[in-house]
Amino acid sequence: ALSQAVLGPSFKAAQAPFILLAAFLPLIAYLTSWELAHNRRHALVAGLLCICSGFFLPFWSLPESFAPYAVVGSLNLLFLGLWFKRKGWWLLPAGLMAGIGHLCRADGILLLAVGILLVLWLYLIQRSHFTTILLSLVELVLGYLIIMVPWFMRNIYAIGSPLSAAGIQTIFMQSYDELFSFGAQLDWDHYWNWGLENILKSKLNAGWVNLQTFIAVNNLIFLTPLSLVGFWKFRRDLFLWPAILYGIAMYSAMTLVFTFPGARGGVFHSCAALLPVIFALSMI
Repeated sequence: ALSQAVLGPSFKAAQAPFILLAAFLPLIAYLTSWELAHNRRHALVAGLLCICSGFFLPFWSLPESFAPYAVVGSLNLLFLGLWFKRKGWWLLPAGLMAGIGHLCRADGILLLAVGILLVLWLYLIQRSHFTTILLSLVELVLGYLIIMVPWFMRNIYAIGSPLSAAGIQTIFMQSYDELFSFGAQLDWDHYWNWGLENILKSKLNAGWVNLQTFIAVNNLIFLTPLSLVGFWKFRRDLFLWPAILYGIAMYSAMTLVFTFPGARGGVFHSCAALLPVIFALSMI
């Protein structure tokens, strides 16, 4: 709205802030690579790959959630990784990024869930004091709520609940076309009547499509073996764990739960947050 107020009501004016947002991705890739290996050449090439980002390149300039979610999602994983490795005050900005991510996309709530799980897991294995765990969780959730509380209040006023339950119905679709069936009763009975064989086939098909997305979209095909070797090489680096957990959670949710929306675009949107990590690992 601001860009169109300044530049006039046109599509190019609407694109301007999204192009500027996408320009942060190479910097995030540079910082991610530098944190992992402290090699300037590797970091520069990881940043260049974010500029030449394959399938994503035509979408960064669109006035929708691709560029915003990629930026705030990758920043969330960067901040969580820094906290996980060195502690400090990184949880508050990680929570802020999770909140903005949830405003961008419904599955942005995974960013908050990953942070909460990592905090609990780290303190449980370290047998930290309960107060320490609680303060860390408060810091993370506070950042999230600073962004989301106004939206929750708006929703309560408009629809009577903090969040709409309509998105949950997509779990029970028998095909992607049912997304456009106005007034259809999408519930467990509808889904189960489709038959167990059809349900399992849909999950397998979604898993195959999402695997192709990981190989062709995330890794530009030729980076796939390089990024996998990179993941294995740095598997014990705590900085990388938030990205690994987010990737597992996101691909699992989009395959096993939100099967049709995931395979038909959900993964494509959400995996953008992993680009800086994947490009950094590939170059290293």
